[in-house]
Amino acid sequence: MRGRSIYFMADEIAAMEKFFDDFDIYFSAEKHEEKYEYLLHNGMWLILRKFDICNGSSGKGIYFSYCEIDFMSRFFISLDYFFPEADDKPLKEKFIALAGSAFNKFFLCLDKYYGSEHLFPLG
Repeated sequence: MRGRSIYFMADEIAAMEKFFDDFDIYFSAEKHEEKYEYLLHNGMWLILRKFDICNGSSGKGIYFSYCEIDFMSRFFISLDYFFPEADDKPLKEKFIALAGSAFNKFFLCLDKYYGSEHLFPLG
């Protein structure tokens, strides 16, 4: 399947860059080895690098493959899997406040262009 270009505002690009810079705060290779490997295997860093390339942009349409859009959507709607403990709640809320808007665009793109009746939006 083909991919799509998704338009991100400057603040969303900056948020995704910050998430990329602070990635080890959210997912440590030592503390979350299985989840870290899962994210690495699915190309999370390659996806986040696309935002880093847009550094300083006032807004940008960024092209993602269907697989990238699908993965980022699934990641976003399964945050409870990635932050399962009660003491993870502040970190999860911090992540949503920082990058939730940008991640939601992946879900909306998947829903609009590919259909996502099998997925459920983050509540």
